[in-house]
Amino acid sequence: MRACGTLRALVARDSGDADALYGVGECEYHAGLLVPEVVDSVNGRMRGSWNTALAAFRRVLLVDPTYHPAFGHVLDILQATNLAFCAGGLACGNDPTTFNASVVRDGDSLLIQPVRGDFRVKTPWRARQTATRTPLRNAQAAQRIAQEWVDAGPAEPRARVALAQLDLRLGDPAAALRELAVVGRGADAATRRATWIARAQAGVVLGEASIARAALDSLRRLDATPGEHDAMAAQLWGALGRLEPLRTLIAARARAEGWAPERLAYWQRVPRILLGLADGDLADVERRYFDAAPGDTACAAGRPRCRVTNLLESLSYAPRVRRTRSYFAVAPVGSRFFGAYAIEKGDSAYRGVMAQFIDSLSTAARESGSNDNGTTIHATELALARRDTTTALTLARRFTDTVLPSLAYLSVDGQDFADWAFLTAPRMILLRADLAMATGARDEARTWYARLLALWSEPDAELQPTVARVRAALAALGGR
Repeated sequence: MRACGTLRALVARDSGDADALYGVGECEYHAGLLVPEVVDSVNGRMRGSWNTALAAFRRVLLVDPTYHPAFGHVLDILQATNLAFCAGGLACGNDPTTFNASVVRDGDSLLIQPVRGDFRVKTPWRARQTATRTPLRNAQAAQRIAQEWVDAGPAEPRARVALAQLDLRLGDPAAALRELAVVGRGADAATRRATWIARAQAGVVLGEASIARAALDSLRRLDATPGEHDAMAAQLWGALGRLEPLRTLIAARARAEGWAPERLAYWQRVPRILLGLADGDLADVERRYFDAAPGDTACAAGRPRCRVTNLLESLSYAPRVRRTRSYFAVAPVGSRFFGAYAIEKGDSAYRGVMAQFIDSLSTAARESGSNDNGTTIHATELALARRDTTTALTLARRFTDTVLPSLAYLSVDGQDFADWAFLTAPRMILLRADLAMATGARDEARTWYARLLALWSEPDAELQPTVARVRAALAALGGR
Protein backbone atom coordinates (compact mmCIF):
# COMPACT_ATOMS: atom_id res chain seq x y z
CA MET A 1 0.00 0.00 0.00
CA ARG A 2 3.01 2.34 0.49
CA ALA A 3 3.73 1.99 -3.22
CA CYS A 4 0.18 3.12 -3.99
CA GLY A 5 0.67 6.21 -1.83
CA THR A 6 3.88 7.00 -3.67
CA LEU A 7 2.12 6.71 -7.02
CA ARG A 8 -0.66 9.04 -5.90
CA ALA A 9 1.95 11.58 -4.84
CA LEU A 10 3.59 11.34 -8.27
CA VAL A 11 0.26 11.96 -9.97
CA ALA A 12 -0.41 14.94 -7.69
CA ARG A 13 2.88 16.46 -8.87
CA ASP A 14 2.47 15.52 -12.54
CA SER A 15 -1.02 14.60 -13.77
CA GLY A 16 0.47 13.70 -17.16
CA ASP A 17 2.67 10.88 -15.83
CA ALA A 18 1.07 7.92 -17.65
CA ASP A 19 3.00 5.27 -15.73
CA ALA A 20 2.03 6.74 -12.35
CA LEU A 21 -1.60 7.14 -13.43
CA TYR A 22 -1.68 3.54 -14.55
CA GLY A 23 -0.18 2.48 -11.22
CA VAL A 24 -2.91 4.35 -9.31
CA GLY A 25 -5.53 2.63 -11.42
CA GLU A 26 -3.94 -0.75 -10.73
CA CYS A 27 -3.94 -0.09 -6.99
CA GLU A 28 -7.60 0.92 -6.91
CA TYR A 29 -8.71 -1.92 -9.19
CA HIS A 30 -6.98 -4.72 -7.28
CA ALA A 31 -7.90 -3.30 -3.88
CA GLY A 32 -11.51 -3.46 -5.03
CA LEU A 33 -11.18 -7.24 -5.32
CA LEU A 34 -10.14 -7.67 -1.68
CA VAL A 35 -12.60 -8.68 1.03
CA PRO A 36 -14.37 -5.44 2.04
CA GLU A 37 -13.94 -3.68 5.35
CA VAL A 38 -16.75 -4.46 7.77
CA VAL A 39 -19.02 -1.48 8.48
CA ASP A 40 -21.80 -3.30 10.35
CA SER A 41 -23.58 -6.66 10.34
CA VAL A 42 -24.90 -6.06 6.80
CA ASN A 43 -22.74 -3.52 5.00
CA GLY A 44 -19.10 -3.46 3.96
CA ARG A 45 -16.83 -0.87 2.40
CA MET A 46 -14.78 -1.49 -0.76
CA ARG A 47 -11.04 -1.20 -0.15
CA GLY A 48 -10.50 0.31 -3.58
CA SER A 49 -12.58 2.56 -5.80
CA TRP A 50 -13.29 1.27 -9.27
CA ASN A 51 -14.57 4.71 -10.24
CA THR A 52 -11.16 6.14 -9.35
CA ALA A 53 -9.51 3.30 -11.26
CA LEU A 54 -11.62 3.98 -14.35
CA ALA A 55 -10.81 7.69 -14.18
CA ALA A 56 -7.09 6.93 -13.88
CA PHE A 57 -7.06 4.48 -16.78
CA ARG A 58 -9.06 6.84 -18.99
CA ARG A 59 -6.65 9.65 -18.10
CA VAL A 60 -3.75 7.41 -19.11
CA LEU A 61 -5.35 6.92 -22.51
CA LEU A 62 -5.84 10.66 -22.96
CA VAL A 63 -2.14 11.16 -22.27
CA ASP A 64 -1.05 8.19 -24.40
CA PRO A 65 -3.74 6.45 -26.54
CA THR A 66 -1.29 3.62 -27.28
CA TYR A 67 -0.89 2.64 -23.60
CA HIS A 68 -2.57 -0.70 -24.25
CA PRO A 69 -2.60 -2.21 -20.72
CA ALA A 70 -4.96 0.54 -19.54
CA PHE A 71 -7.62 -0.63 -21.97
CA GLY A 72 -7.58 -4.12 -20.48
CA HIS A 73 -8.58 -3.12 -16.95
CA VAL A 74 -11.25 -0.70 -18.18
CA LEU A 75 -12.85 -3.68 -19.92
CA ASP A 76 -12.38 -5.87 -16.82
CA ILE A 77 -14.28 -3.37 -14.68
CA LEU A 78 -17.10 -2.75 -17.14
CA GLN A 79 -17.71 -6.47 -17.64
CA ALA A 80 -18.00 -7.24 -13.91
CA THR A 81 -21.62 -7.59 -12.81
CA ASN A 82 -21.59 -9.33 -9.44
CA LEU A 83 -18.73 -9.73 -6.98
CA ALA A 84 -18.68 -12.53 -4.40
CA PHE A 85 -15.89 -11.99 -1.89
CA CYS A 86 -15.24 -15.61 -1.00
CA ALA A 87 -12.46 -18.12 -1.51
CA GLY A 88 -14.41 -20.15 -4.04
CA GLY A 89 -16.20 -23.46 -3.88
CA LEU A 90 -19.71 -24.51 -4.81
CA ALA A 91 -22.32 -21.87 -3.94
CA CYS A 92 -19.93 -19.86 -1.74
CA GLY A 93 -21.67 -16.68 -2.88
CA ASN A 94 -24.92 -17.91 -1.30
CA ASP A 95 -23.36 -18.05 2.15
CA PRO A 96 -25.13 -15.35 4.22
CA THR A 97 -21.81 -14.50 5.89
CA THR A 98 -20.16 -13.72 2.53
CA PHE A 99 -20.07 -10.18 1.17
CA ASN A 100 -21.63 -9.81 -2.28
CA ALA A 101 -21.90 -6.70 -4.43
CA SER A 102 -24.07 -6.10 -7.49
CA VAL A 103 -22.51 -3.53 -9.81
CA VAL A 104 -25.06 -0.78 -10.51
CA ARG A 105 -24.62 2.04 -13.02
CA ASP A 106 -25.63 5.47 -11.75
CA GLY A 107 -25.12 7.97 -14.55
CA ASP A 108 -21.44 7.77 -15.43
CA SER A 109 -20.50 6.20 -12.10
CA LEU A 110 -20.66 2.70 -10.67
CA LEU A 111 -22.30 1.94 -7.33
CA ILE A 112 -20.69 -1.10 -5.69
CA GLN A 113 -22.05 -1.68 -2.20
CA PRO A 114 -20.93 -4.92 -0.51
CA VAL A 115 -23.65 -6.52 1.60
CA ARG A 116 -24.04 -9.81 3.41
CA GLY A 117 -27.12 -11.64 4.60
CA ASP A 118 -30.02 -13.48 3.01
CA PHE A 119 -32.13 -12.61 -0.03
CA ARG A 120 -33.81 -9.70 1.80
CA VAL A 121 -30.46 -7.90 1.81
CA LYS A 122 -29.14 -8.89 -1.63
CA THR A 123 -32.30 -8.82 -3.75
CA PRO A 124 -32.86 -5.02 -3.65
CA TRP A 125 -29.40 -4.45 -5.12
CA ARG A 126 -29.92 -7.11 -7.79
CA ALA A 127 -33.29 -5.57 -8.64
CA ARG A 128 -31.68 -2.14 -8.94
CA GLN A 129 -29.03 -3.58 -11.26
CA THR A 130 -31.76 -5.09 -13.43
CA ALA A 131 -33.91 -1.96 -13.43
CA THR A 132 -30.99 0.19 -14.58
CA ARG A 133 -30.01 -2.38 -17.24
CA THR A 134 -26.48 -2.06 -15.92
CA PRO A 135 -25.07 -5.27 -17.47
CA LEU A 136 -26.21 -4.29 -20.95
CA ARG A 137 -25.17 -0.65 -20.68
CA ASN A 138 -21.76 -1.52 -19.28
CA ALA A 139 -21.16 -4.16 -21.96
CA GLN A 140 -22.07 -1.63 -24.65
CA ALA A 141 -19.71 0.90 -23.07
CA ALA A 142 -16.98 -1.76 -22.96
CA GLN A 143 -17.57 -2.54 -26.63
CA ARG A 144 -17.10 1.14 -27.54
CA ILE A 145 -13.86 1.27 -25.55
CA ALA A 146 -12.63 -1.95 -27.16
CA GLN A 147 -13.26 -0.30 -30.52
CA GLU A 148 -11.18 2.68 -29.33
CA TRP A 149 -8.42 0.21 -28.48
CA VAL A 150 -8.57 -1.28 -31.99
CA ASP A 151 -8.52 2.20 -33.50
CA ALA A 152 -5.52 3.17 -31.38
CA GLY A 153 -3.61 0.02 -32.31
CA PRO A 154 -5.02 -1.73 -35.39
CA ALA A 155 -2.17 -4.23 -35.31
CA GLU A 156 -2.60 -5.06 -31.59
CA PRO A 157 -3.98 -8.65 -31.45
CA ARG A 158 -5.23 -8.30 -27.88
CA ALA A 159 -7.45 -5.40 -28.93
CA ARG A 160 -9.01 -7.44 -31.72
CA VAL A 161 -9.69 -10.37 -29.41
CA ALA A 162 -11.16 -8.12 -26.71
CA LEU A 163 -13.54 -6.54 -29.23
CA ALA A 164 -14.50 -9.95 -30.61
CA GLN A 165 -15.27 -11.26 -27.12
CA LEU A 166 -17.55 -8.30 -26.51
CA ASP A 167 -19.23 -8.88 -29.87
CA LEU A 168 -19.94 -12.43 -28.68
CA ARG A 169 -21.16 -11.13 -25.32
CA LEU A 170 -23.61 -8.82 -27.12
CA GLY A 171 -24.84 -11.47 -29.53
CA ASP A 172 -22.99 -10.61 -32.75
CA PRO A 173 -20.85 -13.67 -33.59
CA ALA A 174 -20.44 -12.60 -37.24
CA ALA A 175 -18.77 -9.35 -36.14
CA ALA A 176 -16.57 -11.37 -33.77
CA LEU A 177 -15.35 -13.54 -36.63
CA ARG A 178 -14.47 -10.45 -38.67
CA GLU A 179 -12.27 -9.13 -35.86
CA LEU A 180 -10.66 -12.50 -35.22
CA ALA A 181 -9.76 -12.91 -38.88
CA VAL A 182 -7.28 -10.04 -38.48
CA VAL A 183 -5.33 -11.72 -35.65
CA GLY A 184 -2.17 -13.14 -37.17
CA ARG A 185 0.45 -15.70 -36.27
CA GLY A 186 2.56 -13.00 -34.66
CA ALA A 187 0.28 -12.90 -31.63
CA ASP A 188 1.57 -14.45 -28.41
CA ALA A 189 0.41 -17.94 -27.44
CA ALA A 190 -2.20 -16.78 -24.91
CA THR A 191 -3.80 -14.42 -27.43
CA ARG A 192 -3.82 -17.12 -30.12
CA ARG A 193 -5.50 -19.51 -27.70
CA ALA A 194 -8.14 -16.89 -26.92
CA THR A 195 -8.59 -16.31 -30.66
CA TRP A 196 -9.26 -19.97 -31.41
CA ILE A 197 -11.63 -20.31 -28.47
CA ALA A 198 -13.62 -17.26 -29.59
CA ARG A 199 -13.73 -18.55 -33.17
CA ALA A 200 -15.04 -21.90 -31.94
CA GLN A 201 -17.66 -20.18 -29.80
CA ALA A 202 -18.84 -18.13 -32.76
CA GLY A 203 -18.98 -21.25 -34.91
CA VAL A 204 -21.20 -23.09 -32.42
CA VAL A 205 -23.53 -20.12 -32.00
CA LEU A 206 -23.87 -19.69 -35.76
CA GLY A 207 -24.36 -23.41 -36.31
CA GLU A 208 -21.18 -23.52 -38.41
CA ALA A 209 -19.56 -26.71 -37.17
CA SER A 210 -16.73 -26.49 -39.69
CA ILE A 211 -15.60 -23.12 -38.26
CA ALA A 212 -15.75 -24.46 -34.71
CA ARG A 213 -13.92 -27.71 -35.54
CA ALA A 214 -11.18 -25.93 -37.46
CA ALA A 215 -10.62 -23.55 -34.54
CA LEU A 216 -10.50 -26.37 -31.99
CA ASP A 217 -8.12 -28.38 -34.18
CA SER A 218 -5.84 -25.31 -34.39
CA LEU A 219 -6.01 -25.01 -30.62
CA ARG A 220 -4.84 -28.60 -30.21
CA ARG A 221 -1.89 -27.95 -32.51
CA LEU A 222 -0.89 -24.77 -30.74
CA ASP A 223 2.44 -25.04 -28.90
CA ALA A 224 1.12 -23.62 -25.65
CA THR A 225 0.82 -25.01 -22.17
CA PRO A 226 -2.78 -26.12 -21.52
CA GLY A 227 -4.44 -23.81 -19.04
CA GLU A 228 -7.65 -21.98 -18.35
CA HIS A 229 -9.16 -22.73 -21.76
CA ASP A 230 -9.11 -26.52 -21.32
CA ALA A 231 -12.65 -26.72 -19.93
CA MET A 232 -13.96 -24.31 -22.56
CA ALA A 233 -12.40 -26.30 -25.42
CA ALA A 234 -13.79 -29.54 -23.99
CA GLN A 235 -17.33 -28.18 -23.73
CA LEU A 236 -17.14 -26.77 -27.26
CA TRP A 237 -16.23 -30.23 -28.54
CA GLY A 238 -19.22 -31.45 -26.53
CA ALA A 239 -21.50 -28.97 -28.30
CA LEU A 240 -20.26 -30.49 -31.58
CA GLY A 241 -21.25 -33.95 -30.37
CA ARG A 242 -17.81 -35.07 -29.12
CA LEU A 243 -18.04 -35.89 -25.40
CA GLU A 244 -14.69 -37.64 -24.87
CA PRO A 245 -12.73 -34.41 -24.17
CA LEU A 246 -15.14 -33.57 -21.35
CA ARG A 247 -14.99 -37.09 -19.95
CA THR A 248 -11.18 -36.88 -20.00
CA LEU A 249 -11.32 -33.53 -18.20
CA ILE A 250 -13.65 -34.97 -15.55
CA ALA A 251 -11.44 -38.03 -15.00
CA ALA A 252 -8.35 -35.84 -14.62
CA ARG A 253 -10.13 -33.66 -12.08
CA ALA A 254 -11.26 -36.74 -10.17
CA ARG A 255 -7.71 -38.10 -9.96
CA ALA A 256 -6.27 -34.75 -8.89
CA GLU A 257 -8.82 -34.26 -6.13
CA GLY A 258 -9.31 -37.87 -5.08
CA TRP A 259 -13.03 -38.09 -5.83
CA ALA A 260 -15.11 -40.93 -4.47
CA PRO A 261 -16.36 -43.39 -7.14
CA GLU A 262 -19.94 -42.19 -6.62
CA ARG A 263 -18.98 -38.61 -7.38
CA LEU A 264 -17.09 -39.61 -10.52
CA ALA A 265 -20.01 -41.73 -11.74
CA TYR A 266 -22.36 -38.77 -11.29
CA TRP A 267 -20.11 -36.31 -13.06
CA GLN A 268 -19.56 -38.62 -16.01
CA ARG A 269 -23.32 -38.22 -16.61
CA VAL A 270 -23.31 -34.43 -16.43
CA PRO A 271 -22.46 -33.75 -20.10
CA ARG A 272 -25.48 -35.79 -21.19
CA ILE A 273 -27.64 -34.08 -18.58
CA LEU A 274 -26.79 -30.65 -19.96
CA LEU A 275 -27.40 -31.93 -23.50
CA GLY A 276 -30.90 -32.90 -22.37
CA LEU A 277 -30.18 -36.62 -22.68
CA ALA A 278 -30.69 -37.83 -19.12
CA ASP A 279 -30.24 -41.61 -18.86
CA GLY A 280 -32.76 -43.98 -17.35
CA ASP A 281 -30.64 -44.86 -14.33
CA LEU A 282 -29.74 -41.24 -13.50
CA ALA A 283 -31.93 -41.28 -10.38
CA ASP A 284 -29.93 -44.21 -8.96
CA VAL A 285 -26.56 -42.60 -9.79
CA GLU A 286 -27.79 -39.37 -8.23
CA ARG A 287 -28.98 -41.11 -5.06
CA ARG A 288 -25.70 -42.96 -4.54
CA TYR A 289 -23.73 -39.73 -4.93
CA PHE A 290 -26.00 -37.94 -2.46
CA ASP A 291 -25.64 -40.73 0.12
CA ALA A 292 -21.84 -40.78 -0.21
CA ALA A 293 -21.28 -37.01 -0.24
CA PRO A 294 -20.36 -35.07 2.90
CA GLY A 295 -22.46 -32.19 4.14
CA ASP A 296 -25.70 -31.30 5.88
CA THR A 297 -28.98 -32.86 4.74
CA ALA A 298 -31.43 -30.61 6.61
CA CYS A 299 -30.58 -27.39 4.80
CA ALA A 300 -31.59 -25.33 1.79
CA ALA A 301 -30.40 -26.33 -1.68
CA GLY A 302 -28.09 -23.63 -2.95
CA ARG A 303 -26.27 -23.13 0.33
CA PRO A 304 -22.60 -24.12 0.55
CA ARG A 305 -21.89 -27.28 2.54
CA CYS A 306 -25.46 -28.46 1.90
CA ARG A 307 -25.44 -31.96 0.45
CA VAL A 308 -28.24 -31.42 -2.04
CA THR A 309 -26.35 -28.48 -3.58
CA ASN A 310 -23.98 -31.08 -5.06
CA LEU A 311 -26.87 -32.27 -7.24
CA LEU A 312 -27.24 -28.92 -8.98
CA GLU A 313 -26.69 -30.29 -12.50
CA SER A 314 -29.21 -33.12 -12.38
CA LEU A 315 -31.92 -31.44 -10.30
CA SER A 316 -31.73 -28.22 -12.31
CA TYR A 317 -31.24 -29.57 -15.83
CA ALA A 318 -33.06 -32.91 -15.55
CA PRO A 319 -35.87 -32.01 -13.13
CA ARG A 320 -38.45 -34.24 -14.86
CA VAL A 321 -36.54 -37.46 -14.20
CA ARG A 322 -38.72 -39.84 -12.19
CA ARG A 323 -37.38 -39.88 -8.62
CA THR A 324 -38.57 -41.92 -5.66
CA ARG A 325 -36.67 -39.80 -3.16
CA SER A 326 -37.22 -36.25 -1.90
CA TYR A 327 -34.10 -34.08 -1.80
CA PHE A 328 -35.54 -30.80 -0.58
CA ALA A 329 -35.70 -30.71 3.20
CA VAL A 330 -36.66 -27.03 3.00
CA ALA A 331 -37.29 -24.54 0.20
CA PRO A 332 -34.13 -23.84 -1.84
CA VAL A 333 -32.33 -20.50 -1.89
CA GLY A 334 -30.66 -21.00 -5.26
CA SER A 335 -32.97 -20.03 -8.14
CA ARG A 336 -31.61 -22.88 -10.28
CA PHE A 337 -33.39 -25.31 -7.94
CA PHE A 338 -36.79 -23.59 -8.00
CA GLY A 339 -38.17 -25.61 -10.93
CA ALA A 340 -37.08 -28.97 -9.49
CA TYR A 341 -38.53 -27.98 -6.11
CA ALA A 342 -41.87 -27.09 -7.70
CA ILE A 343 -41.96 -30.39 -9.59
CA GLU A 344 -41.10 -32.38 -6.46
CA LYS A 345 -43.87 -30.71 -4.45
CA GLY A 346 -46.44 -32.01 -6.92
CA ASP A 347 -48.79 -29.09 -6.25
CA SER A 348 -50.17 -27.90 -9.61
CA ALA A 349 -51.09 -24.45 -8.28
CA TYR A 350 -47.60 -23.97 -6.84
CA ARG A 351 -46.07 -25.14 -10.12
CA GLY A 352 -48.09 -22.48 -11.92
CA VAL A 353 -46.93 -19.73 -9.58
CA MET A 354 -43.32 -20.84 -9.78
CA ALA A 355 -43.52 -21.12 -13.58
CA GLN A 356 -44.57 -17.48 -13.78
CA PHE A 357 -41.80 -16.45 -11.37
CA ILE A 358 -39.02 -18.26 -13.24
CA ASP A 359 -40.35 -16.90 -16.52
CA SER A 360 -40.14 -13.39 -15.05
CA LEU A 361 -36.49 -14.00 -14.10
CA SER A 362 -35.76 -15.07 -17.66
CA THR A 363 -37.53 -12.03 -19.11
CA ALA A 364 -35.74 -9.63 -16.76
CA ALA A 365 -32.37 -11.14 -17.66
CA ARG A 366 -33.08 -10.73 -21.37
CA GLU A 367 -34.21 -7.12 -21.07
CA SER A 368 -31.40 -5.99 -18.77
CA GLY A 369 -28.58 -7.85 -20.50
CA SER A 370 -27.98 -9.91 -17.37
CA ASN A 371 -26.65 -13.45 -17.31
CA ASP A 372 -29.59 -15.77 -18.01
CA ASN A 373 -28.16 -18.26 -15.49
CA GLY A 374 -30.13 -21.06 -17.12
CA THR A 375 -33.52 -19.59 -16.10
CA THR A 376 -34.98 -19.93 -19.59
CA ILE A 377 -34.13 -23.64 -19.58
CA HIS A 378 -35.57 -24.05 -16.08
CA ALA A 379 -38.77 -22.28 -17.13
CA THR A 380 -39.00 -24.51 -20.20
CA GLU A 381 -38.58 -27.66 -18.11
CA LEU A 382 -41.31 -26.54 -15.73
CA ALA A 383 -43.64 -25.82 -18.66
CA LEU A 384 -42.99 -29.33 -19.99
CA ALA A 385 -43.68 -30.78 -16.54
CA ARG A 386 -47.05 -28.98 -16.66
CA ARG A 387 -47.64 -30.35 -20.19
CA ASP A 388 -47.84 -26.80 -21.49
CA THR A 389 -46.33 -27.32 -24.93
CA THR A 390 -47.27 -23.86 -26.19
CA THR A 391 -45.38 -22.08 -23.41
CA ALA A 392 -42.46 -24.49 -23.70
CA LEU A 393 -42.12 -23.67 -27.40
CA THR A 394 -42.29 -19.94 -26.68
CA LEU A 395 -39.45 -20.35 -24.17
CA ALA A 396 -37.38 -22.53 -26.49
CA ARG A 397 -37.73 -19.82 -29.13
CA ARG A 398 -36.65 -17.22 -26.60
CA PHE A 399 -33.54 -19.20 -25.81
CA THR A 400 -32.50 -19.90 -29.40
CA ASP A 401 -33.33 -16.36 -30.58
CA THR A 402 -31.95 -14.28 -27.68
CA VAL A 403 -29.83 -16.39 -25.31
CA LEU A 404 -28.02 -18.56 -27.87
CA PRO A 405 -26.44 -15.63 -29.80
CA SER A 406 -24.68 -14.49 -26.61
CA LEU A 407 -24.06 -17.99 -25.22
CA ALA A 408 -20.49 -17.05 -24.27
CA TYR A 409 -22.05 -15.02 -21.42
CA LEU A 410 -24.40 -17.74 -20.13
CA SER A 411 -23.65 -19.44 -16.83
CA VAL A 412 -25.24 -22.79 -16.03
CA ASP A 413 -23.30 -23.61 -12.88
CA GLY A 414 -21.58 -21.87 -10.01
CA GLN A 415 -18.28 -23.70 -10.57
CA ASP A 416 -15.81 -22.62 -13.24
CA PHE A 417 -14.88 -26.25 -13.82
CA ALA A 418 -18.45 -27.27 -14.71
CA ASP A 419 -19.85 -24.14 -16.31
CA TRP A 420 -20.45 -25.89 -19.63
CA ALA A 421 -23.07 -23.55 -21.10
CA PHE A 422 -22.31 -24.43 -24.72
CA LEU A 423 -23.79 -27.90 -24.17
CA THR A 424 -27.18 -26.21 -23.91
CA ALA A 425 -27.00 -25.09 -27.57
CA PRO A 426 -27.80 -28.51 -29.13
CA ARG A 427 -30.22 -29.21 -26.27
CA MET A 428 -32.41 -26.20 -26.97
CA ILE A 429 -32.03 -26.40 -30.76
CA LEU A 430 -33.37 -29.96 -30.67
CA LEU A 431 -36.10 -29.08 -28.18
CA ARG A 432 -37.31 -26.20 -30.35
CA ALA A 433 -37.46 -28.51 -33.36
CA ASP A 434 -39.36 -31.22 -31.45
CA LEU A 435 -41.86 -28.74 -30.00
CA ALA A 436 -42.37 -27.06 -33.35
CA MET A 437 -43.05 -30.51 -34.86
CA ALA A 438 -45.51 -31.33 -32.08
CA THR A 439 -47.44 -28.10 -32.60
CA GLY A 440 -47.58 -28.36 -36.38
CA ALA A 441 -44.97 -25.66 -37.19
CA ARG A 442 -43.39 -27.79 -39.90
CA ASP A 443 -41.14 -25.18 -41.51
CA GLU A 444 -39.76 -24.18 -38.13
CA ALA A 445 -39.17 -27.81 -37.18
CA ARG A 446 -37.38 -28.42 -40.47
CA THR A 447 -35.09 -25.41 -39.92
CA TRP A 448 -34.04 -26.40 -36.41
CA TYR A 449 -33.64 -30.12 -37.09
CA ALA A 450 -31.30 -29.15 -39.92
CA ARG A 451 -29.46 -26.82 -37.55
CA LEU A 452 -28.80 -29.68 -35.13
CA LEU A 453 -27.58 -31.98 -37.89
CA ALA A 454 -25.20 -29.26 -39.06
CA LEU A 455 -23.82 -28.94 -35.53
CA TRP A 456 -23.61 -32.71 -35.00
CA SER A 457 -22.21 -33.58 -38.42
CA GLU A 458 -19.53 -35.84 -36.87
CA PRO A 459 -20.92 -36.94 -33.48
CA ASP A 460 -19.78 -39.70 -31.13
CA ALA A 461 -21.38 -43.12 -31.46
CA GLU A 462 -23.43 -42.61 -28.29
CA LEU A 463 -25.24 -39.67 -29.93
CA GLN A 464 -25.97 -41.52 -33.18
CA PRO A 465 -29.43 -42.72 -32.03
CA THR A 466 -30.46 -39.09 -31.49
CA VAL A 467 -29.03 -38.11 -34.86
CA ALA A 468 -30.89 -41.00 -36.52
CA ARG A 469 -34.14 -39.86 -34.93
CA VAL A 470 -33.59 -36.30 -36.14
CA ARG A 471 -32.80 -37.46 -39.66
CA ALA A 472 -36.00 -39.52 -39.72
CA ALA A 473 -38.03 -36.55 -38.49
CA LEU A 474 -36.45 -34.28 -41.08
CA ALA A 475 -37.12 -36.80 -43.84
CA ALA A 476 -40.76 -36.96 -42.79
CA LEU A 477 -40.89 -33.20 -43.16
CA GLY A 478 -39.46 -33.36 -46.67
CA GLY A 479 -35.96 -32.23 -45.67
CA ARG A 480 -32.57 -33.92 -45.87
